[in-house]
Amino acid sequence: MARQTKCKVDLKLLQENFLAIKKKVNTKVLVLVKADAYGHGLVPCAKALEQAQADYLGVAISEEAAMLRNAGIMLPILCVGPLIEQSISEIVNYSVEQAVSSAEQIRLIENECAKQSKKAGVHVKIETGMHRTGVRVGEKLDEIINEIKNSAFVELKGVFTHFATSDEEDRAYTDMQAKEFLQAVDRIKQAGLKDIIVHCANSGGILNYPEYCFDMVRAGIIAYGYYPSESAKKTVEVSPVLSLETEVAAVNTVKKGEKISYGGTFCAERDMRVAVLPIGYGDGYKRLNSNRGFVLINGKKARIVGRVCMDMTMVDVTDVPDVSVGTKAVLIGTDGNCAVTADDLASWAETISYEIMLSITERVPKEYV
Repeated sequence: MARQTKCKVDLKLLQENFLAIKKKVNTKVLVLVKADAYGHGLVPCAKALEQAQADYLGVAISEEAAMLRNAGIMLPILCVGPLIEQSISEIVNYSVEQAVSSAEQIRLIENECAKQSKKAGVHVKIETGMHRTGVRVGEKLDEIINEIKNSAFVELKGVFTHFATSDEEDRAYTDMQAKEFLQAVDRIKQAGLKDIIVHCANSGGILNYPEYCFDMVRAGIIAYGYYPSESAKKTVEVSPVLSLETEVAAVNTVKKGEKISYGGTFCAERDMRVAVLPIGYGDGYKRLNSNRGFVLINGKKARIVGRVCMDMTMVDVTDVPDVSVGTKAVLIGTDGNCAVTADDLASWAETISYEIMLSITERVPKEYV
């Protein structure tokens, strides 16, 4: 591998995070591996989770499920994204359990099952306040129940909803969602569909609402070592799975009064030594980090000076000893007693840790350890 800029993904830490979640909730645990496992690598992470005996994997689109099945993953897979008619053949063929929110969707799946002579499992999604996809308690839910009860091929595997504010301090909205969700669960069970998985707790729910963990939880960001917000209680100890590092490509002397990078947004306030790192926004390292962030070199913080370029970033190493071409620079991870996290990068870029990890582009190779 020629490129020195790389992501390192610690699959053992991913497994340890999963086991910590499992111990906390003592229910089934679905781990979301959608969006390339939050930027960590779909298939390697799925294989590690299968080895750790995860109960379910969660995807958002049928293509992700197909990749998992083609890689030999045998775990139950739930597609939490909306049903796309063109994907139904793939969903049935690969034995993927699909989120549904209408009787028409059940009929579409039924027809495809008949063609393939296969049964399919579905999870009814209940709309309780997220206002994306789902069905509310009422006649349309009754239509879904009746369609499933009359189906020869479609089996109800579960019922779920998605919390909008479970990682925030105010409990009122989440409690309202849970109350409405449980009304839907009761209606489904009263109709005779009782052997189902009830689930609604996402990462925030796992951390803040043990009473809503029910039969299964859906672990997203916490499986990868981050908490969904500062308000989320850290009731499960997890460790970041991904690190990002590179090596110094050049070290320059910049005199007092000279400017650095595009637009001259940084003017040296003294004579400086500046290291050039071969990483930039073309790799997903945000331009908003310009003049805000820092990296770690030799266990010390080196602040970013000037604008982050497409392929390069400059950092101040005036007070960092022993920096030369080839010296390691940590952009996400630990170095000595210092750490820089995706949460740090998110604060500089005015976003969230999820987007930071998903922003790392394909030209950054991943190394699994």
